[in-house]
Amino acid sequence: TEEAKTGRISLIVTAAGNLAPTNQIIVGSELSGTAKEVMVDTNDQVKKGDTLAKLDTSKLDQQTERSRAALLAAKARVSQAEATLAETRAALARQEELLKISGGKTPSRAVMDTSRATVARAEADLESARAAVAGAEAEVKSFERDMQKATIISPVDGIVLVRTIEVGQTVRADNQALEGVSIQALADQRGL
Repeated sequence: TEEAKTGRISLIVTAAGNLAPTNQIIVGSELSGTAKEVMVDTNDQVKKGDTLAKLDTSKLDQQTERSRAALLAAKARVSQAEATLAETRAALARQEELLKISGGKTPSRAVMDTSRATVARAEADLESARAAVAGAEAEVKSFERDMQKATIISPVDGIVLVRTIEVGQTVRADNQALEGVSIQALADQRGL
Protein backbone atom coordinates (compact mmCIF):
# COMPACT_ATOMS: atom_id res chain seq x y z
CA THR A 1 0.00 0.00 0.00
CA GLU A 2 0.95 3.56 -0.41
CA GLU A 3 0.07 6.75 1.31
CA ALA A 4 -2.80 8.78 -0.31
CA LYS A 5 -1.79 12.02 -2.03
CA THR A 6 -3.37 14.70 -4.27
CA GLY A 7 -2.75 14.33 -8.00
CA ARG A 8 -4.30 14.42 -11.46
CA ILE A 9 -6.60 11.74 -12.69
CA SER A 10 -6.76 11.21 -16.41
CA LEU A 11 -9.00 9.06 -18.50
CA ILE A 12 -7.59 7.60 -21.69
CA VAL A 13 -9.91 6.17 -24.29
CA THR A 14 -8.66 4.16 -27.21
CA ALA A 15 -10.80 3.47 -30.22
CA ALA A 16 -10.45 1.96 -33.64
CA GLY A 17 -12.15 3.20 -36.78
CA ASN A 18 -12.35 6.22 -39.02
CA LEU A 19 -12.54 9.74 -37.68
CA ALA A 20 -15.34 11.72 -39.33
CA PRO A 21 -16.24 15.40 -39.03
CA THR A 22 -19.45 16.51 -37.35
CA ASN A 23 -20.41 18.48 -40.43
CA GLN A 24 -18.52 18.70 -43.72
CA ILE A 25 -18.95 21.45 -46.31
CA ILE A 26 -17.50 21.38 -49.81
CA VAL A 27 -16.75 24.99 -50.75
CA GLY A 28 -17.28 25.86 -54.41
CA SER A 29 -17.10 28.84 -56.71
CA GLU A 30 -19.94 30.48 -58.60
CA LEU A 31 -17.44 31.80 -61.17
CA SER A 32 -15.09 30.16 -63.60
CA GLY A 33 -11.54 31.41 -63.74
CA THR A 34 -7.97 30.91 -62.63
CA ALA A 35 -6.99 30.68 -58.97
CA LYS A 36 -4.83 33.73 -58.27
CA GLU A 37 -4.32 33.16 -54.54
CA VAL A 38 -5.06 30.28 -52.18
CA MET A 39 -4.89 31.37 -48.55
CA VAL A 40 -5.54 28.08 -46.75
CA ASP A 41 -4.02 24.64 -46.54
CA THR A 42 -5.01 21.31 -45.05
CA ASN A 43 -5.56 21.46 -41.26
CA ASP A 44 -5.77 25.27 -41.21
CA GLN A 45 -8.37 26.62 -38.82
CA VAL A 46 -10.76 29.13 -40.45
CA LYS A 47 -13.49 31.37 -39.17
CA LYS A 48 -16.71 32.29 -40.91
CA GLY A 49 -15.92 35.07 -43.40
CA ASP A 50 -12.21 34.25 -43.77
CA THR A 51 -10.89 34.41 -47.32
CA LEU A 52 -10.04 30.95 -48.66
CA ALA A 53 -9.07 31.78 -52.23
CA LYS A 54 -9.19 34.55 -54.84
CA LEU A 55 -9.73 34.18 -58.56
CA ASP A 56 -7.96 36.25 -61.19
CA THR A 57 -10.34 39.13 -62.00
CA SER A 58 -8.46 40.83 -64.86
CA LYS A 59 -11.00 39.72 -67.50
CA LEU A 60 -13.88 40.55 -65.16
CA ASP A 61 -12.37 44.01 -64.51
CA GLN A 62 -12.37 44.69 -68.26
CA GLN A 63 -15.96 43.49 -68.65
CA THR A 64 -17.03 45.67 -65.72
CA GLU A 65 -15.35 48.74 -67.21
CA ARG A 66 -16.97 48.05 -70.61
CA SER A 67 -20.37 47.73 -68.95
CA ARG A 68 -19.84 51.04 -67.09
CA ALA A 69 -18.93 52.70 -70.39
CA ALA A 70 -22.06 51.23 -71.98
CA LEU A 71 -24.09 52.67 -69.10
CA LEU A 72 -22.63 56.13 -69.68
CA ALA A 73 -23.41 55.84 -73.40
CA ALA A 74 -26.98 54.77 -72.61
CA LYS A 75 -27.40 57.77 -70.29
CA ALA A 76 -26.11 60.04 -73.05
CA ARG A 77 -28.70 58.56 -75.44
CA VAL A 78 -31.40 59.43 -72.88
CA SER A 79 -30.22 63.05 -72.85
CA GLN A 80 -30.19 63.08 -76.64
CA ALA A 81 -33.69 61.56 -76.81
CA GLU A 82 -34.97 64.14 -74.28
CA ALA A 83 -33.57 66.96 -76.42
CA THR A 84 -35.12 65.50 -79.58
CA LEU A 85 -38.47 65.13 -77.82
CA ALA A 86 -38.36 68.73 -76.59
CA GLU A 87 -37.51 69.91 -80.12
CA THR A 88 -40.34 67.93 -81.76
CA ARG A 89 -42.85 69.05 -79.12
CA ALA A 90 -41.86 72.69 -79.69
CA ALA A 91 -42.24 72.27 -83.46
CA LEU A 92 -45.67 70.68 -82.98
CA ALA A 93 -46.73 73.50 -80.62
CA ARG A 94 -45.70 76.11 -83.23
CA GLN A 95 -47.67 74.29 -85.92
CA GLU A 96 -50.73 73.98 -83.67
CA GLU A 97 -50.50 77.71 -82.90
CA LEU A 98 -50.25 78.48 -86.61
CA LEU A 99 -53.22 76.19 -87.29
CA LYS A 100 -55.23 78.05 -84.66
CA ILE A 101 -54.24 81.51 -85.95
CA SER A 102 -55.00 80.58 -89.58
CA GLY A 103 -58.39 79.18 -88.69
CA GLY A 104 -57.36 75.65 -89.68
CA LYS A 105 -56.08 76.59 -93.14
CA THR A 106 -52.38 76.10 -92.63
CA PRO A 107 -50.40 73.90 -92.03
CA SER A 108 -52.10 71.05 -93.84
CA ARG A 109 -53.62 68.12 -92.06
CA ALA A 110 -50.88 65.83 -93.44
CA VAL A 111 -48.17 68.11 -91.99
CA MET A 112 -49.93 68.09 -88.61
CA ASP A 113 -50.24 64.28 -88.66
CA THR A 114 -46.53 63.98 -89.49
CA SER A 115 -45.60 66.34 -86.65
CA ARG A 116 -47.72 64.38 -84.16
CA ALA A 117 -46.18 61.11 -85.35
CA THR A 118 -42.71 62.63 -84.98
CA VAL A 119 -43.48 63.54 -81.36
CA ALA A 120 -44.80 60.01 -80.71
CA ARG A 121 -41.63 58.49 -82.19
CA ALA A 122 -39.48 60.82 -80.07
CA GLU A 123 -41.40 59.73 -76.95
CA ALA A 124 -40.90 56.07 -77.86
CA ASP A 125 -37.19 56.69 -78.49
CA LEU A 126 -36.90 58.26 -75.03
CA GLU A 127 -38.58 55.27 -73.39
CA SER A 128 -36.31 52.93 -75.33
CA ALA A 129 -33.24 54.90 -74.20
CA ARG A 130 -34.43 54.76 -70.58
CA ALA A 131 -34.91 51.00 -70.89
CA ALA A 132 -31.37 50.70 -72.26
CA VAL A 133 -30.11 52.57 -69.17
CA ALA A 134 -31.96 50.15 -66.89
CA GLY A 135 -30.44 47.19 -68.76
CA ALA A 136 -26.95 48.70 -68.61
CA GLU A 137 -27.32 49.38 -64.86
CA ALA A 138 -28.37 45.78 -64.29
CA GLU A 139 -25.34 44.55 -66.24
CA VAL A 140 -22.99 46.75 -64.19
CA LYS A 141 -24.51 45.41 -60.95
CA SER A 142 -24.16 41.85 -62.23
CA PHE A 143 -20.45 42.31 -62.98
CA GLU A 144 -19.92 44.00 -59.61
CA ARG A 145 -21.58 41.02 -57.87
CA ASP A 146 -19.33 38.69 -59.85
CA MET A 147 -16.31 40.69 -58.65
CA GLN A 148 -17.38 40.00 -55.08
CA LYS A 149 -17.83 36.29 -55.87
CA ALA A 150 -14.23 36.12 -57.13
CA THR A 151 -13.21 36.06 -53.46
CA ILE A 152 -14.17 32.72 -51.98
CA ILE A 153 -14.90 32.95 -48.27
CA SER A 154 -15.52 30.40 -45.56
CA PRO A 155 -19.23 29.97 -44.80
CA VAL A 156 -18.53 28.50 -41.33
CA ASP A 157 -15.96 28.22 -38.55
CA GLY A 158 -13.97 25.03 -38.92
CA ILE A 159 -10.84 23.23 -40.07
CA VAL A 160 -9.80 22.69 -43.68
CA LEU A 161 -9.80 18.92 -44.18
CA VAL A 162 -8.53 18.79 -47.74
CA ARG A 163 -7.34 21.37 -50.25
CA THR A 164 -6.76 20.29 -53.83
CA ILE A 165 -6.73 23.64 -55.64
CA GLU A 166 -3.43 25.34 -56.44
CA VAL A 167 -2.50 28.81 -57.68
CA GLY A 168 -2.87 28.93 -61.47
CA GLN A 169 -5.38 26.11 -61.59
CA THR A 170 -8.56 26.65 -63.60
CA VAL A 171 -11.72 26.73 -61.50
CA ARG A 172 -15.08 25.76 -63.00
CA ALA A 173 -18.28 27.47 -61.94
CA ASP A 174 -20.08 24.65 -60.17
CA ASN A 175 -20.18 23.07 -56.75
CA GLN A 176 -17.20 20.88 -57.60
CA ALA A 177 -15.00 23.86 -58.49
CA LEU A 178 -12.99 23.70 -55.30
CA GLU A 179 -13.54 20.02 -54.80
CA GLY A 180 -11.54 18.91 -51.84
CA VAL A 181 -11.57 22.24 -50.00
CA SER A 182 -13.64 20.69 -47.25
CA ILE A 183 -14.25 22.46 -43.99
CA GLN A 184 -15.07 20.56 -40.84
CA ALA A 185 -17.60 22.71 -39.07
CA LEU A 186 -17.13 22.99 -35.34
CA ALA A 187 -20.88 23.15 -34.84
CA ASP A 188 -20.85 21.09 -31.66
CA GLN A 189 -18.21 23.32 -30.00
CA ARG A 190 -19.26 26.75 -31.27
CA GLY A 191 -23.03 26.46 -31.14
CA LEU A 192 -23.54 27.01 -34.87
